[in-house]
Amino acid sequence: MTNEGKPREARFALKLTAAAVGLLGLAFVMGGVWLAVLGGSLYYVIAGVGLCVSAWLLWHGRPAGAWWFWAVLAGTFAWTWWESGANFWRWVPRLGLMVALGIVVGMVQPALGVRRGRAWAVARGPSVV
Repeated sequence: MTNEGKPREARFALKLTAAAVGLLGLAFVMGGVWLAVLGGSLYYVIAGVGLCVSAWLLWHGRPAGAWWFWAVLAGTFAWTWWESGANFWRWVPRLGLMVALGIVVGMVQPALGVRRGRAWAVARGPSVV
């Protein structure tokens, strides 16, 4: 399913969400490279690349874009636990923006098209009219 089959509002929400994810991804990559050069964590570079992939897929209306985001968010939770332990107040700055963006991705995820090409039709079998 392409973006053309979706309502205008859904396409706009997907584009806006993709832009937000992409901007955060670029900021993570640029800041992460600088941090890595200074001897810091590579998390931001890895997460930034994942967010950029997510943004590109979301921009094109692909469901995989949301799954890429969820994978980065899961990695962020794991990294936060590894770096901060169970200290709640150390989690807030590391997870706040990602969780908020996750709520937005979750809201637009139903608007992402389910790709049903020939392979899906063949696996499903003949249709009954």
